[in-house]
Amino acid sequence: MQTKYRLKSLGDDRTYPLDKSSTLIGRSAQCDISIDSGLLSRHHASVLVVNSDTVILKDLDSTNGTFVNTMRITGPTRLKHGDVITIGDEKFIFIDLDFGEAQVEYEMAASYEMAGLADGANHTMIESAFFRMVSLPEVAVSEPPPIDDNSLFMARVLGKKTLDANLTPAVLLVKTGIKRNTLIELKLPMGVDREWSLGRSQLCDVVLEDPTVSNLHAWIRWENGFWEIQDNHSTNGVSVNGKKVTRSIFQNGDTLTIGNIKMVFRVL
Repeated sequence: MQTKYRLKSLGDDRTYPLDKSSTLIGRSAQCDISIDSGLLSRHHASVLVVNSDTVILKDLDSTNGTFVNTMRITGPTRLKHGDVITIGDEKFIFIDLDFGEAQVEYEMAASYEMAGLADGANHTMIESAFFRMVSLPEVAVSEPPPIDDNSLFMARVLGKKTLDANLTPAVLLVKTGIKRNTLIELKLPMGVDREWSLGRSQLCDVVLEDPTVSNLHAWIRWENGFWEIQDNHSTNGVSVNGKKVTRSIFQNGDTLTIGNIKMVFRVL
């Protein structure tokens, strides 16, 4: 099986292609990635390549746990390009080669810094990667939304329900479609990911029942203090404040359009 996915050690720079449907990590010599450390369980974790767009990390009831970006995972966790995986005293970066060489180097630099290795032997590589930031794919940042009835709309709908911001950090207020004038809560997932799938499929976190919406249309993520929407190669696209985007940071009060469904985004 050929794959575009890799795990790269932040300690010795070894690269492990994820060329099997399941890659086992642990202390046992029989593991695909064998690490001789007392901090690892014999069969510690596994990486599952589900399809060309989805890779899942699972902790196998290990003693010391498995971490993604410093947060311990409590269930199957979808990996994203640039995620730092900590297993015992070993750290790996998850790489999706579709992001291109410059983006991979940039994510490596950010990951070394996150892992506390920025002053180590890879300092030259880090500087090189940051000087190449000009080659990164452009990420659209939306303009503030125009003044309209969004504030009144939010107040009217939110006034009908009391929400705990610790459990539901944000909501979507639906303005069009069969769920018009209803509220969709972006509840925190069971795992450590701050990520919500949107689409027509009943398996999505946010189900949007409309023929203009793809089965898995887009993802909403909260990372490093920013909210982001990313289109999942949908048929009819994603717009923020009327501007079509592939990937965009958005903010409180912005209007998201998924297919023909318009929603106002609100941080609680």
